[in-house]
Amino acid sequence: MATVRTFASFGGAVDATSSRPLGDDELAPSLRDAPSFADTDELDRFEVAVKSYLAGEMDPEEFRRLRLWHGVYGQRHLVDVHMIRTKLPGGALTPQALDAMADVSEKWSRGWGHITTRQNVQFHFVALADVPAALKRLAEAGVTSREACGDTVRNVTACHLAGVCPMEVLDVNAAAEAVARHFLRNPLAQNLPRKFKVAASGCAIDCALTGIHDIGILATEVDGVKGFRLMVGGGLGTDPHEAQPLEPLTAPDELIVTSEAILRVWDREMPRHQRARARMKFLVAKMGMETFRELVLAERDKLRCSADYRKADPDAFLPKREARPSVVAAEDTSYESADPFGYALWRETNVIEQRQSGRFVAYVSVRMGDVTAEQFRTLAKAARELGVEWRTTVRQNLVARDLRPGDVPRLYDILAAAGLNENGAERASNIVACPGAETCNLALVASRGVASATIDALKVAGLGDVPLSINVSGCPNSCGQQQMADIGLSGQVRRVGTDEAPGYRILLGGRVTEGGARFGQYVAKAPAKRTPEAVVTVVGRFREERRDGERFGDWVDRVGAEEIGASLAAFDEKRTREAAPEDFTDWGETVPFQVILGRGECAG
Repeated sequence: MATVRTFASFGGAVDATSSRPLGDDELAPSLRDAPSFADTDELDRFEVAVKSYLAGEMDPEEFRRLRLWHGVYGQRHLVDVHMIRTKLPGGALTPQALDAMADVSEKWSRGWGHITTRQNVQFHFVALADVPAALKRLAEAGVTSREACGDTVRNVTACHLAGVCPMEVLDVNAAAEAVARHFLRNPLAQNLPRKFKVAASGCAIDCALTGIHDIGILATEVDGVKGFRLMVGGGLGTDPHEAQPLEPLTAPDELIVTSEAILRVWDREMPRHQRARARMKFLVAKMGMETFRELVLAERDKLRCSADYRKADPDAFLPKREARPSVVAAEDTSYESADPFGYALWRETNVIEQRQSGRFVAYVSVRMGDVTAEQFRTLAKAARELGVEWRTTVRQNLVARDLRPGDVPRLYDILAAAGLNENGAERASNIVACPGAETCNLALVASRGVASATIDALKVAGLGDVPLSINVSGCPNSCGQQQMADIGLSGQVRRVGTDEAPGYRILLGGRVTEGGARFGQYVAKAPAKRTPEAVVTVVGRFREERRDGERFGDWVDRVGAEEIGASLAAFDEKRTREAAPEDFTDWGETVPFQVILGRGECAG
């Protein structure tokens, strides 16, 4: 049995006035007693169902539907070995949640958890017989996996800087949690036409990518009145759609009723016979935005008259932050890092000042989103010692919020001891990647393999800190959000004569606009083994040709996507197996490439 590290084994947080450890009951509310999302009774029922299925007493299709409701995915080519996906609205992580994730990854998974592009943390290779125990351990920390999969409202993502962003109009923490709690276990959301995704951003920079969601909640101000610009009908996949505005301004107290009206219209009007086109983006495109808008506003009027309608408290959405506990003296800036040079580089690229004067946010660059059991415990230790609040990001990273000046070098040293102190967060070498063929039934290629090789190639070329984003998906389905990155890699099968080989389509210039999206333009193809070289070529050229302050997407617009693509044409040479055998083997594999697909789980 694995040894469980306890809070006491780290010495706990320290009260600056008495130097005594602070207990969990003394931590700030955001770190201590967030209302639980878990339901232990439903987990007891699920455990009974698991035993019934394993005993051959439950129909496999009935059980499949049930486990997807509970956030449990089947894995590639494995029987009764699964992935557990937690549901973390806004990516918020308490110390207790981090402890639980350490235990789950160590005792029942493969030793680490994986941060996703939807701010969840998921665990792979969990034996089905162990799933109930793992879910109950997470529930002890208030974490649920309910409706993290299946035809439901998935995790509600939010800007990781919500509440501390200097530019925010409204604090969307409250918006994300309100929507998440409204739909969680709601009978309305248990049998939707397909999955349904919601995101919230507090300003026009739109860190949560609201323009690619079924509902995007973008805080805005119109004629001095603050509220939300609701974007609807966005989505990626093989046929990406940009979200469109529902109305100029939705009052905060009408966020829930409007969101429900949108969901009800889609649920009622969407034909279900063709699941591949049952996402809301297709309904909006088919009936037109004006017709869809009319139906939603009429539905909202009906809901306002219902007995269950309650207006939300608009004050809950105003930017505000409670002071956190003084675990380190506020003016104590005497601490010096044990690695001054490394700390200086990290602080320059990974630390920003937040809206609250004298407080800072530190980004933690997590290689492809993987966090080990010991690293989870290190994060919990930092939360308790320094009183910081952790959030995951949609780029598979972490942020620590509410750091005092003296906390910043302390945090660096804590992170350094766990191998989490890499500088250059959210830059070129901080690549986003879906799990790919390592675990996914629908993946064509090993996306994590090419991402890892590209990270190493960029660092060797001295290009790791170039300010741009790179996203990788192992198939066209966009779990890696490749269309929204400066450089997007979309896995594909290359055909050379009668042979199949792994490869990638290269997209350039994807980015968010205010509540909208510009999807990356296809410019070239490359074999998997040559893709890192192609990416290095593009990044190097951008660094050389970039004008002062020019962003990557603006450089693509100025130079021209076709011209950049033409410079990559040599990478698309279809070499034969005899001439280039490496082209027919995927990253991390020693056997010849072949496509072996399983049944997709996202399609319910």
